[in-house]
Amino acid sequence: MAYETIRKPPLDGFRVKPNLQDYQAARQELSWSGLSAELDWFDDEHLNLAHICVDAHLTTERRDKPAMIWEGKKGELLPRK
Repeated sequence: MAYETIRKPPLDGFRVKPNLQDYQAARQELSWSGLSAELDWFDDEHLNLAHICVDAHLTTERRDKPAMIWEGKKGELLPRK
């Protein structure tokens, strides 16, 4: 079955620009060693956000605090209390 090619409008046609404007360039420029240098909790082999956000704090005084807080583009925060 033949499918019609999906054509994206030029970036100038978007009201809000996408975060990733050039996937191929971003892919070629990505360096895990460079990323590792920027993230002191990143061990080059594993990235487990559940552990970083939740499990690592289960036995500390932070165990009853929110593990993650979402912040919207307009500054709204969740969860709210």
